[in-house]
This record gives sequence, C-alpha cells and structure tokens, in this order.
Amino acid sequence: MTDSANSKQFWPGEVIAQATDIIGERFKLDAAQSLAVLRGISRNTRTQMCVVAEQVINRELPVEALHRPGPPGSWDSSRSQESWDSSRSQNS
Repeated sequence: MTDSANSKQFWPGEVIAQATDIIGERFKLDAAQSLAVLRGISRNTRTQMCVVAEQVINRELPVEALHRPGPPGSWDSSRSQESWDSSRSQNS
C-alpha cells in the first residue's frame, strides 16, 4: 500500500533543481547563476532554500519579484523599490 501524499513529494534537490530551471528560463541564466540567485534569496530572507524553491515553483514567490540581480545571488532592492514607485505612480 502506498501513501498518495508521499508519492507526490520530491526530494529537496529535485525541488531546488526545478526552481533553478524556472529562474534560469525567466532570466536567461545558467544553472550556477540561477542557483546563486536562489541561494541569495534564501540567505536574505532567512528561509531554507528548499522552501524558497517551493515558493518559486508554486508561484507563491513570483519569478518577476526576483528581478534580474546584479551579481549572481544578490538581491537588487533598488529595482524592487523602482518597480514599487513606478506601480504606485501609475495607479494614482
């Protein structure tokens, strides 16, 4: 007898690989750069990398919110602020 909940679970490495692919496709990054982005987000948010990866996969953390970072793995908060300011001015 198999547990259907367990059959749908993935190993953390598979989840991270899938999220890395999503980030890479969106921003035209190679695997190492995509992994660095994922690692940077994990570090900056103090969230386990597999949890961040699940958020990317489940669209709980939209890829668009990641923005294209400067150096791999860095969080470009200035672009986030620019996007926020831009969206606020358009809605006014």
